[in-house]
Amino acid sequence: VCQDAVRDRASNQMRGAQVEFQRTNIDDNPGRRDWVVGTFVARRGFGRDDLFRFRCSVDFDSGRVRSADFELARR
Repeated sequence: VCQDAVRDRASNQMRGAQVEFQRTNIDDNPGRRDWVVGTFVARRGFGRDDLFRFRCSVDFDSGRVRSADFELARR
């Protein structure tokens, strides 16, 4: 669900960029500190590929994404 939320948001913000997830890790701490983190490449056309870091706060019990965001990674 996290990847779906990030993909939808990235596609909307970057006008249909194709998102390819590179790495995804789950950080499952008790309580409200359940996170999914990782990286993805956004393919934007004209040979432009950018690497991004993403993170989502997820309620693993319900499968609900609380928040999802991403930022351009420095290479």
